Amino acid sequence: VGGRSQLTLLGVAGTDHIVFKRDEESISEDIDSRDRQATVGVNWRVLWNPKAVSHFTLSQTYNRYSADVEDDEGLLFRNRSTERWLTWTGDLLRKVGGGEVSVGVEARHPDARHEVFQRSEVGPWGYRDSLSLDERVRSFKVGAFLEYRSPSLHGLTVNPGVRVDHFALTGNRTVSPRLTLRYQTTPSTALKAAGGLYHQSIPLIGLSVSRDNRTLPDVEAVHAIEQMGRGVSRLE
Repeated sequence: VGGRSQLTLLGVAGTDHIVFKRDEESISEDIDSRDRQATVGVNWRVLWNPKAVSHFTLSQTYNRYSADVEDDEGLLFRNRSTERWLTWTGDLLRKVGGGEVSVGVEARHPDARHEVFQRSEVGPWGYRDSLSLDERVRSFKVGAFLEYRSPSLHGLTVNPGVRVDHFALTGNRTVSPRLTLRYQTTPSTALKAAGGLYHQSIPLIGLSVSRDNRTLPDVEAVHAIEQMGRGVSRLE
């Protein structure tokens, strides 16, 4: 699309099918599970000038879950659920003073229908109550990030960043900072240390099963990574 623009169509699809049959020794249930996933989208890349480039992506993700579990007493569990995510992202990368600044925004619209049946039973972990669920979930998520990569100073590169997210369905707002340090000790050896705070929303099915789950905070994890690379001039 012109000398400075590039339009790319995106598409991927897959399916997983798992079947287990009852036997007298190890498997007490018939299990038939089939999951289908597909994503289609378009990406627009624009080179504004030699120091700035941006990407804009619009995509639709589709997930279909189908599972049946039966035992000697009949149907134990059934799942017929569909989840769709419409996602728009935009980011800008610009060189500044020998370093790089990256800023971006994201908006996501989940639309899910969860149809789940579960028979009550007494299992190895105790009593499990019955469940009959038919729930529609619609909402939106927005996020933004800022990242800076410093120029190399005596072999040391500093890469701080932060991401902010808000999920309307739960009301949760999270701030996720991160930092990466890379030190080129020799032309063939580099050391890297990275750490950050990461957040993840509870899966949509969990938010459908119980509305009380929508009052829970997002899952939080602290990541710390150390690496050493040899025989390469740069460890990303």
